[in-house]
Amino acid sequence: MQVQVADVGTLRKQVSITYSPAEVAARLDKVLSTFAHQARLPGFRPGKSPKAVLAKRFGAEATDKAVEELAQEGFKSALAEHKLKPIGEMKSDEMKRDDGLSVKVSFEVRPDIVIPEPSSFSVANPEIPVDTAEVDKSIEGLARRAGAEAALTAEETLQEDDAITVSGTVTSNGKEARKLHDFHHLVGAYPFLGKAPAEVLTTVAGKKVGDAIEFSTTLPASFKPDEFANQPATVSVTIQSAKRLRPAAIDEALAKQFGYDSVEKLKGAFGDLLKRKAADAQRKTQLDQLVEQLLAKITFTLPPQLVENVTTQTVAEAVKKAETDGKTGADLDKIKADTTAEVENDLRRTLIIDALADKLEVAVTNEDLNDQINMAAAQTGRKAEDIAKNLKQSGQVGQVAREIREAKALEQFLDRVLGKVPVAAAAAAHGQPGHVHGPDCNH
Repeated sequence: MQVQVADVGTLRKQVSITYSPAEVAARLDKVLSTFAHQARLPGFRPGKSPKAVLAKRFGAEATDKAVEELAQEGFKSALAEHKLKPIGEMKSDEMKRDDGLSVKVSFEVRPDIVIPEPSSFSVANPEIPVDTAEVDKSIEGLARRAGAEAALTAEETLQEDDAITVSGTVTSNGKEARKLHDFHHLVGAYPFLGKAPAEVLTTVAGKKVGDAIEFSTTLPASFKPDEFANQPATVSVTIQSAKRLRPAAIDEALAKQFGYDSVEKLKGAFGDLLKRKAADAQRKTQLDQLVEQLLAKITFTLPPQLVENVTTQTVAEAVKKAETDGKTGADLDKIKADTTAEVENDLRRTLIIDALADKLEVAVTNEDLNDQINMAAAQTGRKAEDIAKNLKQSGQVGQVAREIREAKALEQFLDRVLGKVPVAAAAAAHGQPGHVHGPDCNH
């Protein structure tokens, strides 16, 4: 077998694979031998059929299989020997069988991308303090949820979230639209017969049980009878009763209700929780900053055919949706331009992070996939085995694995940028866990 690789355009290679007639004949004999053990021909025991009989019976099929095997093996060998990384569609340029076998395939390759040293990045990493005010606010919310409803006293005035019961009338266009008997409403939570929550709060300010309320409104479309729906109206009611959720006391009993020995320990647990949430939010911001800097620092040429193919498909989909939404003219032109820019940016991002994952030698394990599936199951309430089955049937396992690899690569590189990776780990020898290819490698 002979292999030649030629440049045939920007980031485009052509691989030429040639086999001699003897090599093709040897592979054909091997394929026919396989057929001999599998085929059942009349008058011959399995594996004992003469080659001439096999060639007559399976000649075309065996030749096609032999050619396919040789072409695939040659292609894999060429990729490995010349360290080629195909991307996008492959094109069969030539297939000749008249004198041995000659195959030519052309394709685009991933560009060479150099990842800058972690020290060249600047990502904000401030200390996350415990916000005592937020902790107190959370504990107060906990106390409210643990509280109980109680009637308002004669001297208490209405406020937001009070549950009131009213009786009265609704009049519209000089007619009584409805009598209200024991009508319930949660103050400030939703509109009151068309009156906006904020306006209801203003209307009831300073009011007590037994007081009368009157206000103008436009009745909602759902109002019954239908003839008064969306009509101006006056609502005149008396507050019959009111209840308020009274918070539980913030004391040791409340703490023990949630599994803590004291209020201080309860506050400590909430402080830790809020700190973890703040750390998660900060980590996401840091990852966004890292990606922005990777895109800004790294320049390279995108494979032109890949860009054209992806752009054509994505723009067509965006235009079709826009036209369905009634967009025309300049709006469509802007959508085309924005979509084209997004495609190129997404391709650059994908290729950069893929190169980063290669540099860090990031691998995706079955445990990684199972963790992702279990997390999806917890979030959606579906069974993990059902999600795994659907992924396999839809052919999306590879996509999920790529997303996991991308996330792991960014997380690992961010740790290096923030100096969280020990020097010994960062400087591990080639072939050892933690080794990162770079300018200091001696290979």
